[in-house]
Amino acid sequence: MSERAQNRAARKPPPTFLLHSDTDSGQQRETNEDAVWSGQVRDVRGRPVAVMLVADGIGGHAGGQVASWITVEAMRASLQQCLARGDSAVALPDCLRRAVEEAHSELRQRISEDPSLKNMGTTLVAALVNERGQACLVHLGDSRAYLVRNGRAHLLTVDHTWVVEAVRRGRLTPEEAREHPNRHVVNRYLADQRRLEPDFTVAPPGVYQNPLRPPNMGAMQNTAKHPLQLEPGDVLVLCTDGLSDVVFGETIAALAERYAGNPQGLVQALIDAANSQGGPDNIGVAALFFRTAAASVAARPVPAQAAAPTEVPAARPAVPGGPQVRRGPRPGLEMGMLAVAAALVLVLGGVAAGLWLAGGRASGGDGEQPPAVAVASSPTRAAGGNSSPPTATAQATPPGDVHTPAATGVAG
Repeated sequence: MSERAQNRAARKPPPTFLLHSDTDSGQQRETNEDAVWSGQVRDVRGRPVAVMLVADGIGGHAGGQVASWITVEAMRASLQQCLARGDSAVALPDCLRRAVEEAHSELRQRISEDPSLKNMGTTLVAALVNERGQACLVHLGDSRAYLVRNGRAHLLTVDHTWVVEAVRRGRLTPEEAREHPNRHVVNRYLADQRRLEPDFTVAPPGVYQNPLRPPNMGAMQNTAKHPLQLEPGDVLVLCTDGLSDVVFGETIAALAERYAGNPQGLVQALIDAANSQGGPDNIGVAALFFRTAAASVAARPVPAQAAAPTEVPAARPAVPGGPQVRRGPRPGLEMGMLAVAAALVLVLGGVAAGLWLAGGRASGGDGEQPPAVAVASSPTRAAGGNSSPPTATAQATPPGDVHTPAATGVAG
């Protein structure tokens, strides 16, 4: 590589965002109905877009596994195709809406082909983030999105559950809703035969604190029309209720601070935290660190005294072959070497200096960037990254499956 090419590579800015996702069956479930995927795709102009998908299947083990897997895979493929044809500055809402509709249609088609899957469905929380930090989010059900900003976790999404709607209508108090037997009954989900109502609204940071005390609808921000603007240092966390039921905002914020710039470490630490609380359900998590080029050069190190709830294993991609992000170039080293080169030019003359620079300059392997399009082939199903689609008849419906589709919608 020529010196000019090396200089261009050294000046290439580090990635705007770092992201990772993973899922775990938890401590009390033999199978995993959660499916997650995260990665980077490119729009028509070659600009990166972060994609985060988290789904929690409902309708029993067999149906739930099928529904979440189909949803994540269908949306991943749809988004890759749509964004490749559009400008990420304006196309995020349309591409995300289309992906939701295509996943819903695929689920309804599978149900029509196999009556044993008639009760299947899935919750969903998904986000697209462009290089400007503009985020478009959509959700159905009780899978959630959190924004960690300045050391504080802000709940963005309002659960689509029977009890939240009952509280909104004044039928229950938040205290009554907390212990209500219908607290896990969802009234919006993919594959619902009655309607498809994807929710693109979020609560602006600081507006929404108590999950069982929903904010006024007028305070919500529609990210399909007005994207959520991320700031340098923000962390976006998407998760299923297997995490949010037992790990709360304070812990999410503390771990995001502890694992600053390390999405794999954060995701694993959140899963470990849920399992340390008994892991009563499957756990699905996706995390994104947003960084501008200027801010990302000096990523904060993980404090030595900050140990994870359990030991974090070596980092692994969520899906084999998934994106791998490395640190950016080291400005101090580059400046020092340029100074040495200048001195040698003065002493040895132009020819000798050129030969030294051609043969002796260190190559910056630490500054490599992710591939132009880093998209895995299938979603993560379990901690080991099993990507094969589940079969519809693998397991019987377990007693006490708390993610049951609402039979008649909201309390009324």
